[in-house]
Amino acid sequence: MPIPRTDKLNKEFQRLIAEFVAREMEFPPDFLITITHVKIDAGLAEARVWLSVLPFEKSSEAISVLIQNKQNLVKFLNSNLKIRRIPRLMFLIDDTEEKAGEVEEIIKNYNF
Repeated sequence: MPIPRTDKLNKEFQRLIAEFVAREMEFPPDFLITITHVKIDAGLAEARVWLSVLPFEKSSEAISVLIQNKQNLVKFLNSNLKIRRIPRLMFLIDDTEEKAGEVEEIIKNYNF
């Protein structure tokens, strides 16, 4: 079964955004940012970009830096993708790791 176009675009957006973040953006040295996944809607109007930030407490600061660099990111995507229009980018925090840590802590403290 062929992979739908949006799935391919999701993966390509994730790869390119991660490349841009690693090469073109400057974050404080204590930040670790990972683009966990991208979901582009069927009409290609909006792309939701989930990121994981360590330490988790710095998530809002990381989002602010990304928003400040959004115009340059869109230019980078335009130059590397063969699509007419880049979807509007929305940055969201992927808190899966944070929740996993909380569950792990609960399990650790649970007395059998």
